Amino acid sequence: MGKEYLWYQLPGWTPGYVISSIAQVLYQRGINFEQPGPYTIKIKKGGLILWEGDATITVYQQGAYIIVELSSSETRSFLTGGLIGRSKAKEAKKVMEEVLYSVLGRPTYIQKA
Repeated sequence: MGKEYLWYQLPGWTPGYVISSIAQVLYQRGINFEQPGPYTIKIKKGGLILWEGDATITVYQQGAYIIVELSSSETRSFLTGGLIGRSKAKEAKKVMEEVLYSVLGRPTYIQKA
């Protein structure tokens, strides 16, 4: 399983506002997803390029930071670069970054797990 944590300083923003903003952009782009919890979005199979697994976006707050956790259901994901060839993995990750950056801008810090 691949994981990545994007740390943001977004004064006045709440995890609920962040997740609803991300959901709105995913919907506008026609990306297949569901929202199983108030701070979680699950991008369904096939929602990103040719990826075969699920991706989960979870948002929470830690002190002054809003943390966006990206995780995948398999080791061959866009987070680890193992998706049906590296070019498809890079493209899927690019789509995810475009969605997040269009809502939140660039993170203050990126942590890979």
